[in-house]
Amino acid sequence: MKTVETMIAETETTSAEAEGLIVVDAADYAANTPPPLDPIIENICECGDKGELVAGSKRRKTFLLLLLLLHLAVGRAFLGFNIPRRRRVMWVNLELKKEWGWRRIHKLARSVGIEPEELRGWFFVVNARSKGMAVREHLRELVVSRKVELAGIDPRYKLHKAGES
Repeated sequence: MKTVETMIAETETTSAEAEGLIVVDAADYAANTPPPLDPIIENICECGDKGELVAGSKRRKTFLLLLLLLHLAVGRAFLGFNIPRRRRVMWVNLELKKEWGWRRIHKLARSVGIEPEELRGWFFVVNARSKGMAVREHLRELVVSRKVELAGIDPRYKLHKAGES
């Protein structure tokens, strides 16, 4: 026969697990070697991390993002940070006309000495101006189908539904 305390503990565990919460005994961590890290930018971030470029309007955030994506796609150091290996990346352009984004990538790649063939199969662009809700619905599919490891959503707020922030 179960005690009330046992039933409450089981209920809490079950509801917590239903929410995706997992409790691990720290002894297991202490006893076992953790899996290796998979850094995208050494000592900064790894696969699965999220981040944002935040600055005022017209502060060249898109240029910085595109330069980062270009360097990740070819596996070259960026602003003094080591890129351990090349990554498949995607720029989700929710704001600029296709031609403006095209010009920026063309000019930026040339300015840092990246040849077009170095990018083939490693850097993808989704031109989705005025299509934020479609991107919101299908982004996972787009990323998985191209085996993308880092997606730059530019700007993220264009994915918000009315009333979200």
